[in-house]
Amino acid sequence: MKVLYVFLTHQKNLDNCYFRINEMMKDLDFLIVQGGFIKDSYDSEKNILNLNCNDAYVGLPEKVMKTFHYLISDERFSEYTHFVKLDDDMIVTKKFSELSGDYLGVVHYEDGNRQWHVGRTGTFWDKIPYLGEFKPWCMGGFGYIISRSALLKIVPNYEYLNHIYEDVYIGNLMNKIGVIPKMMNIKEYLVSPEH
Repeated sequence: MKVLYVFLTHQKNLDNCYFRINEMMKDLDFLIVQGGFIKDSYDSEKNILNLNCNDAYVGLPEKVMKTFHYLISDERFSEYTHFVKLDDDMIVTKKFSELSGDYLGVVHYEDGNRQWHVGRTGTFWDKIPYLGEFKPWCMGGFGYIISRSALLKIVPNYEYLNHIYEDVYIGNLMNKIGVIPKMMNIKEYLVSPEH
């Protein structure tokens, strides 16, 4: 088992979070992802992945899928068996020593708030509730773990334009391939200041 911690940020926030993440992750493998670029590029010295994708909140489903696609397509990341999706403000308190499963985190089993995003995006989504399905999903705000073997079954996938909630989107894709999210005490390893 080899784990890569993947922090998602945006260009306007990189300077605010880079030093903190870099210091915190000295003994762990990590990557910081930002979007809004014309071409994908990876800075291996700084551990920064720049993606050609929407860098705003509404682009999160696209950013996550393009990140996962990049990670399973680039040989430099071929040794990793699991990827931990993190927000840029999260704190890693303990290293994952053993992981059992393809999709792990804080699982939500019921419908979610279909209007959580309304008024927050500055786009057409401000007026439209989420009308899609809710399958059991690992809640993104707490961080979640996904295996390479599961990712190989869901990427590439371009349905992200029809989604506003990245974590629900991933849960729906996992459901389509028969992967059920597994509840774990992720707070033992990760702290989210907002959750």
